[in-house]
Amino acid sequence: MTFSYGFKVFQTRDSDETAQLIAVIARHGGYGDLRYASPMVRSKPRLEKTWQRQLAMVEAIPWIGGKYAERLLRQLGSVKAVFNASQSQLTQAGIPAATARKIQRLLNTQYVKTGAEKQVEMEEYRR
Repeated sequence: MTFSYGFKVFQTRDSDETAQLIAVIARHGGYGDLRYASPMVRSKPRLEKTWQRQLAMVEAIPWIGGKYAERLLRQLGSVKAVFNASQSQLTQAGIPAATARKIQRLLNTQYVKTGAEKQVEMEEYRR
């Protein structure tokens, strides 16, 4: 959600943190009367073509932007091949070795949703 006041997009952990953020912004003023402000909601673009959907899926991988996503799809042929690619296949497609290592670590890590696990993972990916 982007406001017409030039706000940046803020991510918060939960509704309480969101309420605190809004309260701080309102207290500090400078944004007019926020009671009557209506947000501009931007929806995701509609992806009509298969290649656009494929590109979006590969771009969803952390550390992979449009340039690398296109390169991976051209060299490996499909989204499935990209997700199944080995670290060496990723580097052969032009992905830096450190990035390929992080991608492989992410793709091969068992899904666990806990606060402690998130912190450990963040520290691992910074390397």
